[in-house]
Amino acid sequence: MIVFDLGGYVGLSVAAEIGAAHILGKPVFFLEKPSDEGILTLVKFSKNFKIVPKEKLINELKKLKF
Repeated sequence: MIVFDLGGYVGLSVAAEIGAAHILGKPVFFLEKPSDEGILTLVKFSKNFKIVPKEKLINELKKLKF
């Protein structure tokens, strides 16, 4: 999942999708640091969540194994 969180904002629907991805152990890439403290905590402690600048996103996606 790629989260385009302009200015760090994540809406409720995206937050629900992020929660589902966390439970399922799916990778989530944020293009900016989330401003929501709860989501930021998930980013800090989940091995599957990363903040990745858009310039480096393609390289991170190439690392994924399916």
